[in-house]
Amino acid sequence: DDVDLAAALSDEWLDVLTVSGDSSRRALDALGDAGADTVVLVPAAEDPDAALEDLGGVLP
Repeated sequence: DDVDLAAALSDEWLDVLTVSGDSSRRALDALGDAGADTVVLVPAAEDPDAALEDLGGVLP
């Protein structure tokens, strides 16, 4: 289940697979530097509208 999967992922994998926290801008830049031309961001928050507004603050 989801809980087991989350527990099985190392911090390194989470850093590679997610854009989160104070390092969001750096994570997006790293994805672009690696050749990504499309990135899908899915806010995981209780208030998705506020999360989307926060994302707007770090997007180019």
